[in-house]
Amino acid sequence: MSRGGGVGTLDVTSILSLLGGLICAGLGGELFVRGTVGLARAARISPGIVAATVAAFATSSPEVTIAVSSALDGVPQISLGDALGSNLVNVALILGLALVIAPVRAQGGSLKRDLPVALLVQVVLLVLLFDGRLSRIDAGLLLAVFLAWLFAVVHEARSQRRN
Repeated sequence: MSRGGGVGTLDVTSILSLLGGLICAGLGGELFVRGTVGLARAARISPGIVAATVAAFATSSPEVTIAVSSALDGVPQISLGDALGSNLVNVALILGLALVIAPVRAQGGSLKRDLPVALLVQVVLLVLLFDGRLSRIDAGLLLAVFLAWLFAVVHEARSQRRN
């Protein structure tokens, strides 16, 4: 192998860095899951609600960073590709792999609240994209759907804490 570090060359440092990164990501993921479950127990609410809010916000922070950065750089199209790609990977790859390992039992409240919204957002986005452009008005509509969903989650969490 060449030591030039050019495109297409692999060296031991690169491979070790990749393996180290994968190990750190795995350990970080394990700690994140334990923290999410611990937070749910401490708050006396369903782990599903904590996962749908706290964990979802935390794991979406890279997409938010890309969205803001690309919009400020004048290429907001990157945000759309990132959001759609992330959604596809989260549902098809991540959830698919999790289900291969162990089945998931969804709580009734979570299915009634989250599934319709997840489907609605996809349909709304498709309709908004018919003109080939997403405007600030479209953004307002998407944010309104998000805030309505977030309100429903917070309301459910508060009612669980009372019980």
